[in-house]
Amino acid sequence: MLQAIARFFGVPETYFSDDLTAAQADEQLDLLQAMRDDGVRAVALRAAGLSERSLAAVKALIENARHLEGLPPAEISESDPSDSSRNVYPCRICGTAVVRW
Repeated sequence: MLQAIARFFGVPETYFSDDLTAAQADEQLDLLQAMRDDGVRAVALRAAGLSERSLAAVKALIENARHLEGLPPAEISESDPSDSSRNVYPCRICGTAVVRW
């Protein structure tokens, strides 16, 4: 029965018993939901092929826009925390993200 329910919802059986699996599946579902938005998809497609340095600048711009609109910082787990985002620092005056080239 559990297998049929998991198959129906497109999640692994462990989704219903393992918190880590459930959190990972929820994260993937959130990503899929975000990518249904035409504007989000357009930004993602335009960012494809950019250098790590340019991607860090784009991320900083997006975080600044989220801050200006009163939105919380994006909660996205990145595969490598040592990526080029290490070149992004908070502004000493207003705290928004600044990219150092």
